[in-house]
This record gives sequence, structure tokens and C-alpha cells, in this order.
Amino acid sequence: MWNDWYRQRHDDQKKVTKAEIGELSLLPEHTGSFWPKQAQLDVLAINWRTKDILLGECKWSQKPVDREAIQTLIEKTEKVLPGQVAWQVHYAFFARSGFTLAAQALAHEHQAHLVTLAQMESEMQHWPKTQESK
Repeated sequence: MWNDWYRQRHDDQKKVTKAEIGELSLLPEHTGSFWPKQAQLDVLAINWRTKDILLGECKWSQKPVDREAIQTLIEKTEKVLPGQVAWQVHYAFFARSGFTLAAQALAHEHQAHLVTLAQMESEMQHWPKTQESK
């Protein structure tokens, strides 16, 4: 679901420039998950041309995501891109139950995108209907 939401959101945005998007500055060429031994990522989005990468985590807990979860993802950057300073790294967190104030503060320091399930559900209401759902 998270990857479908991200993919749909950015497929729609490919029609506009980065400056017009405002909220998200990454236009991915590929999205998916990344599960090697060294650093498992729920969401990975890459634009090879611009050397932009988004690392994302999805949390389905009844509790809000805490600061430690944000810090853990940020620390995975070196494992995913060891010694690769040429990449612009973006972060996204998807949470069923929102985020603590401490998590929001750390995410803000790293310009991370915080997305709740309620936000996703609201946006998904506006997705175009597919042929199968008609």
C-alpha cells in the first residue's frame, strides 16, 4: 500500500517541475523496497539521473512513531550509500498513528516527509478510477 501510494502520487507529479511540486522534491524513476542484510528499507525511491534517493520506513503500530525510529532510518543512510556523497538523500516516514513531537522535531531537522495513514487515505480518494474498478 505504501509503495502504491508513493508511486501514484509521483506518477501524477511527473507532469510538473520540481519547483511546482513544493512538498516533495524527488521525482523517482524507480520505487520499491530494499531488503539486503545491511539495511532493510520499506520504501526506496531513486532518480538515477539527478542522483536523488528517498529512504522510507512504514510503521503500523497503534502508538505514534518516536524519535528513535526516525534516528534509526537516518543512520541507515551510510549502509545504503557507503561513501556516496554525490547523492541527495531524502527521508519519508509513513505511520498509522502519527508521530511524537520529538520525532517530528528530528524529522524536521532532516527535512523528512511525515505521512499518516489518514493523509494517505484522504489523497487516495482522489486517485483516478482504474478500468477494473468501473
